[in-house]
Amino acid sequence: GEASKELTSGKPKTASNHTLTIASEDDKTVDYPVWPLAFTADSMKMYPAIDLKCVVIAPIPIGVQPVSFPTNDSKTEFRVDYCELMGKKLYFVFVLDPLISQEAKDKQFEILEKEHGIQKEWFNDVQWDPKYEIGSAGEPDINPK
Repeated sequence: GEASKELTSGKPKTASNHTLTIASEDDKTVDYPVWPLAFTADSMKMYPAIDLKCVVIAPIPIGVQPVSFPTNDSKTEFRVDYCELMGKKLYFVFVLDPLISQEAKDKQFEILEKEHGIQKEWFNDVQWDPKYEIGSAGEPDINPK
C-alpha cells in the first residue's frame, strides 16, 4: 500500500479523508463524501468532494500547509493545517481525542497564538457526547493505547 512507498518530490502518495458527523443530542448523522488527498515530500493537496447526487466529483485541488503536528501522536496536542480558498484563510484543527481537556485545549491555543498568530476566537468547538470513547462510533482507533 501507500504506507510502504517512499515519500519523494516526484510521484505523490494518495490517501483520503472521510467525515461522518453524529449529533450528540439526536444522533442525526451526516455522511460526507470521501475527499481524495495527494502527498509529496513538498506538498499536500486536498480535493474537496462535491456530491451531485448522481455522481461525486472532486475537481479542484487545494494546497494545504501544515502549521503544527502532535509530538509522538499525542492525544493532547493539536494538528493544524492551513490553506487559502477564494481569498479566505482556512485553518483545520484536529485532535486524536475529541474529549481533550479544556486545560489542554487552552494550552494548545496559547501556543498557536504565540507562535503563529492564530486566535482561539476564530474557531467553534465541535460538541462531542461526553460518554464518547474512541472506536465507539465504528471508526478505527488508529493510535491504540
